[in-house]
Amino acid sequence: MKRFLVHIHLYYDFLYKELKQCLLNIKDYNEIDLYVTLPKHMEEIENDIKSSFDNVNIIISENLGYDIAPFADVLSRVDLDDYSYVIKLHTKRDVPSSASRFWFKGAKWRNMLLKFVKTKENFKRVLDRFENDRTIGMHGPVTSTFNFITDDKIGHKESNKFIKDNISKNNIYYRFVAGTMFMARSELLKPIQKLNLKYADFDKPDASHEDCQLAHKLERTFGFIVYNNGYKVTDCTITAFKNFLITSYMNTIRILNIITDPFVSIRITKKNKLLVKILKIPVLAIKLKNID
Repeated sequence: MKRFLVHIHLYYDFLYKELKQCLLNIKDYNEIDLYVTLPKHMEEIENDIKSSFDNVNIIISENLGYDIAPFADVLSRVDLDDYSYVIKLHTKRDVPSSASRFWFKGAKWRNMLLKFVKTKENFKRVLDRFENDRTIGMHGPVTSTFNFITDDKIGHKESNKFIKDNISKNNIYYRFVAGTMFMARSELLKPIQKLNLKYADFDKPDASHEDCQLAHKLERTFGFIVYNNGYKVTDCTITAFKNFLITSYMNTIRILNIITDPFVSIRITKKNKLLVKILKIPVLAIKLKNID
């Protein structure tokens, strides 16, 4: 097995200790090249990273494209043939109660995304699945992995156009890891390298996540290239049967939402308002606080 390429985008410094423990769970299994991107110099954290890990590359990034632009920048600096796997992590804040939906409340979303590196046992289970099942191209938690049914309409439409224009004009099926923390076979990310993306191609982060920026399109493209190369995205921490059950449940809920959507719509606007409409008539608008 070749080395691991590990990228962490460390935007929120108060979450560093959590991610550090995750990194310690990885480093025992194979040699890693660690790339850490920061929006500014954080001297204490930088010193701790250098003293705790070997082969560290620390890069000061621009505040563009969320965690995706720094990841694209890291990919532009490496030869993916030198690695077996790529692991991508970042500091995802808690979801405020006022903005949460389904299972994404508080730290749950981040915990689900980080589950595969939360313990050495979990990571070994995931690595073994990759090594023993050549159909697996990417790991992501099933509860945060969406498809053309569970994806939102705007994101799906805009991402399909981007994929057709830049990656493939044929099959546009994808499943993607919402939150972009995953482990993937390194060779599958070569199409992203070929896009030659620069920070200037990305937009400033939008707190509402209402628009489909380039970062959101790439989030879906990661999943597309897995399937376009004959692999699949799956949750390697649970059984295939549990994957099937949870995916079926999520698809059913989304289909029900689509059926009721012409009558009732609930969304968060760019101005951080929870807006409820019935038959396209606004019936409730609440100003939300602490929206990241």
